[in-house]
Amino acid sequence: MKFTHNQLMELSTDYGIIDIFCFDGGWVQKSNIKTRPFNQDVRMDELVGKIRSKQPGALVVDRAVYGKNQNYLTPENMVPDQMLPYPWESCIILGGGWSFSYNAIMMPERRLIHMLADIVAKGGNMLLNIGPGPDGTWYDEAYDRLRETGEWLRINGNAIYNTRPIAPYTDGKLRFTRGKDGSAYIIYLLDENEKLPSSVRISGFIP
Repeated sequence: MKFTHNQLMELSTDYGIIDIFCFDGGWVQKSNIKTRPFNQDVRMDELVGKIRSKQPGALVVDRAVYGKNQNYLTPENMVPDQMLPYPWESCIILGGGWSFSYNAIMMPERRLIHMLADIVAKGGNMLLNIGPGPDGTWYDEAYDRLRETGEWLRINGNAIYNTRPIAPYTDGKLRFTRGKDGSAYIIYLLDENEKLPSSVRISGFIP
């Protein structure tokens, strides 16, 4: 426990402003006779207090451990069916696994962009994982996906960055967001080889 506290204090003190401390896995908890025979209690409440004494604006995510130290929820490799009324982030693998996978198949560009729009329209954030190879690099396809998504965001980023969800959030192929200035954005999830329709009927939406 002392080692863990010292490591986190070093990170909190020597590396500038840190926005998020994510404690992954959910297994670092007190022992439980039925489910956790080994005691891995790091005194999380005390640890978070120390972190916030150095990083008062930091979010803390004690994943899969219900309580005050799980500042937002993190559904893994899935997108909720509807807008969630609390902070959340989908943790998505681009291809293969969380770590490096040989012959990993990367998510297609269109699916990645559609997923991003779907998550943001439902009030979430997207964490995209790419497992690096032994030399620290990625597959060429991973770089391609980031470049392609970046190109899309250069044109459509106002509908994604600094936005808020707006009812009805989704409607068929439509995704709705609202900018800080009150502007409403509608994203159409175009299928492969589909032509953009000349008109779209929108129901249940008041700009």
